[in-house]
Amino acid sequence: MFIVMASVSAATVPVTSGIRFWVSADTINPNDSNQVRLAGGNTYLQDWVDQSGNRLDASQSFVTAQPQYVANALNGKPVLRFSGAQYLSTALAQISGDKAIFVVQRRTSSAIGTEITGTASTGHFLGNNGTSETKGRLGVAHDLALAGSLNNAIVKSYIRAGGTETLRVNYTSASGTSAPDVANGFYRISGSTYYAFIGDIAEVIIYNRALSDSERQAVEYYLQLKWIVGAFSATDIRSVAQDIQPPPMLTGTPAPGKRVKQTSPEFSGTQVYHTLYLPTHWQAGGKYPVVVDYAPNDDLPEAPAITCTGKVEDISLGYGLAGGADYIWVCMPTIGGTPAANQQEWWGDIDATKQYCLDTIYHVCQDYGGDPSAIILSGFSRGSIACNYIGLGDDTIADVWLGFICHAHYDGQITTWGYPNCDAASAYTRLLRLHGRSQHISQETTLTSAQAYLQSTGVGMAPFTFSQLPYTNHTDIWSLRPVQLRTDIRTWLQSVVTKKPGTHSISGRVANSGGAALSGAIVQSGYTHFTTTDANGNYVLAGLIDSSRAVSASAIGYTFTAIPVTVSGSNVANINFIGSSSVVVTVDNDNAKNTDGSLSSQTGAWTPSTSVAGFYGANYEHDGNTAQGTKTFTFTPNLTTSGSYKVYLRWTTGPTRATNVAVDVYYAGGTDLLQVNQRDNNGTWVLLGVYSCNAGTAQKVVISNAGANGYVIADAVMFVK
Repeated sequence: MFIVMASVSAATVPVTSGIRFWVSADTINPNDSNQVRLAGGNTYLQDWVDQSGNRLDASQSFVTAQPQYVANALNGKPVLRFSGAQYLSTALAQISGDKAIFVVQRRTSSAIGTEITGTASTGHFLGNNGTSETKGRLGVAHDLALAGSLNNAIVKSYIRAGGTETLRVNYTSASGTSAPDVANGFYRISGSTYYAFIGDIAEVIIYNRALSDSERQAVEYYLQLKWIVGAFSATDIRSVAQDIQPPPMLTGTPAPGKRVKQTSPEFSGTQVYHTLYLPTHWQAGGKYPVVVDYAPNDDLPEAPAITCTGKVEDISLGYGLAGGADYIWVCMPTIGGTPAANQQEWWGDIDATKQYCLDTIYHVCQDYGGDPSAIILSGFSRGSIACNYIGLGDDTIADVWLGFICHAHYDGQITTWGYPNCDAASAYTRLLRLHGRSQHISQETTLTSAQAYLQSTGVGMAPFTFSQLPYTNHTDIWSLRPVQLRTDIRTWLQSVVTKKPGTHSISGRVANSGGAALSGAIVQSGYTHFTTTDANGNYVLAGLIDSSRAVSASAIGYTFTAIPVTVSGSNVANINFIGSSSVVVTVDNDNAKNTDGSLSSQTGAWTPSTSVAGFYGANYEHDGNTAQGTKTFTFTPNLTTSGSYKVYLRWTTGPTRATNVAVDVYYAGGTDLLQVNQRDNNGTWVLLGVYSCNAGTAQKVVISNAGANGYVIADAVMFVK
């Protein structure tokens, strides 16, 4: 079931997105006359082949300026040796704006010398220009200011993100005020006349984007492990080469293999966000298990160079455990502050945090095919505590999960953290909501305390699987490496998703009053457990804990009575629903289809189209993505009776559709001002709300293109009593 992404292996750089230039001395073929020149028993480089695939080689045709190729010089690998008169020219234009540059070097002279220069006098220089790093840029001390840097190999990283530049030498950072980033000419390795480097250069990697902290660390670890002898001890997880890397957080529309920043609609207008990753083989209409991650606290006291930011975009655990191919992966925030925003430490407003989690999981299941019966909660450190503290925080949210992965710390194990309800009695109350579901508990040191705590509670040990990680680092980056714990948890995860231990199912059939099957009806129990009926009207709600619960059914044009069901130790069958017909009034964009007195009308120019399938009636109309704020489309139903109506809106989707379409619902009690995302939910009836309406034509739904960030679609509206 697990497929590790083939684009990253232990032999290559772990972060490939945005890579523009990559040269490494161990890729040089000393027997290739196109790459090297032999003279006087020595080997000199002519062409350093770019490994990025962009064919931006670093080369030198002047024999006196060619660096020497020296085999077995650094950790058993070759280097290029520069003696102060050598340099290489590249075809890579200097990058203005965000960038990331990594260099492995061993400086053998304290003389002025830069690893990276350019063909122009302006632009980005990286190295010692006499007093500071990065000529004309960072006002910070260069690598020679650090003890032991001379004659020793170092990994140097430079990140420019927005107006902030950060330099790190073997993880030690120094930040300075940035000058305007004017980029002219092309990059060079070493200097041609001034600031020529003296020493060895082993590898250079340049990205055309800023890397996140987790990405930057991954590249630094890769370079340290590869080039520096004894960089990590055997008990340091960084001694194991990384073989998988989470994709960076991007903005835009979710797509297979892409990780995007999102805000659930219920929290629109806040600063809250989560990340959503769709697996590499994701297809619309499919069903996929979901791993939900919570982050550790910010700036954990940890061994040098392993940084925990507390940000959702820097979580690794769930991606590494799921393998990137078969699971939807969601990184969830804790929420606090005014306006509401992600919290990098502890829980913020715990009620808002739980509500955001519930809302997000509902949308992931409804919009992206998340399987409501296979939601796994995962976390490291603070995130591990969150598995119970948030995940079992009350009966509503506890009902969501199929299983839990807790790495490093456990709710109730330590009761002196100081946050609300961290006492033993509260933790025990939360633990009782587990109801026999599986938890995998791991630790980077001894597991004795976690096991002893759980034994002391008397809840029974059957649901728990324990594993110990033989590395001392307090981090989740082990999940990105081929270690036994990752293998064990992947096996556990597959078993839990398949067998669903500790849970049961409710099944039955949905039909109309005449006994005919209702296909596509929605059956729901709890906040996130829902499914649709098949062609024969049959359904199965799986992954349900022992509980007394209400099961409801819904289908457009029908009303149903909810059924109370008790799940206790076994599956429950024959929970059947019979629907009675409802009052349904549909208003199409084309008045030729409106024969019951309902009407549609418009202001401004709207264009009929059939380009995207899924529309109701003969066509839909769009605003041409022009004249924002001047166009409206109004749907006015002719209702025969007063009462409570569900109001639905329908549209077709596309990548150029607006994500913020203004929709106003006028009803007996006033006006509800809404926004809809017309890039999602193609050709489906989307519920806007339930409203009190009077008989006649006083109600209406108005679509506007005011402030729209794309094409606005007007197709049809439905009122259902």
